[in-house]
Amino acid sequence: MDTVSVVIPVYNKGKYVIESVQSVLQQTYPYFEILLINDGSTDNGEEFMLQLQRQDSRIRYLHQSNQGVSKSRNKGIEQATGKYICFLDADDLYHPHFLQKMIASIRDNEVCYCGQNLVYDNGKHKKGPMKFLKGDILEAYFYNKCTPNTNSWMFKRDFILQHHIQFNENLDWGEDMLFYAQVLTFNTAVQCVKDYLTFYRVGVKQSLSTVDIDKLYKDIDWLSEYKVFLEKVDLPLSRKQAVLSAIDGYRLPALLIYGLWLNKKIISKRKYDQVRQEVENLIKPIQLNNGLRSLKLYFYSKFI
Repeated sequence: MDTVSVVIPVYNKGKYVIESVQSVLQQTYPYFEILLINDGSTDNGEEFMLQLQRQDSRIRYLHQSNQGVSKSRNKGIEQATGKYICFLDADDLYHPHFLQKMIASIRDNEVCYCGQNLVYDNGKHKKGPMKFLKGDILEAYFYNKCTPNTNSWMFKRDFILQHHIQFNENLDWGEDMLFYAQVLTFNTAVQCVKDYLTFYRVGVKQSLSTVDIDKLYKDIDWLSEYKVFLEKVDLPLSRKQAVLSAIDGYRLPALLIYGLWLNKKIISKRKYDQVRQEVENLIKPIQLNNGLRSLKLYFYSKFI
């Protein structure tokens, strides 16, 4: 049977890591290994991770000095022995049927995803917005129609190695978006499970879902990195142009406009005006190329 390597980067998530690992141990598909990557945690996480390793031989514990989540995930890819790889953040969870359904869907293909549930501080959760698409979903990814979070993917390890895809260790925001955009650039036969099989905690301290003004600039950084990457790869010109249209006509303006809107009432007017002026030249005329999403974006742009 095909083995799946589940890579779990951990930095000061001792409060959650046991529950996260248990969600993998309770999978109905038993052929997996868990790579716990301790990224220099300073809480009690190491104690819990070593305890977990002693309890189940499928768990491997690896330690490094604090170098960030990208370094941790790259180390997981390097050390993995499974045919397929999945990631799981240390404060998030898998549904018990996640691996079984993903393996059944990916078959002999290279990339698969599912939907995610958004879990809030009060314990309630709802299904994250998702349009389940197959095949070439790169444009849909940048139009934000089909954007599974990091936990909701499975990919063939050899595919990643063949195309030299890694997490950018110079980024601390958007590195996962950049990684999967590169994956989708090379793969036009993406599979999906039309179900919500992961649980993503929204708003946990140190979670990647936290919003602040600096992330506007970080969104610019990862999208700029992708555009440099796109320039270098060998793709049909029409596909490149369609992707650039999605980025410049929708994705980048959306990230900046909604980012400004969310911060408008929580930062000083002086700071807001400064940031707006600095990013204004990047907010190009919004193209109505994404249906109601574009219309909504156009409306918000009038109030920033």
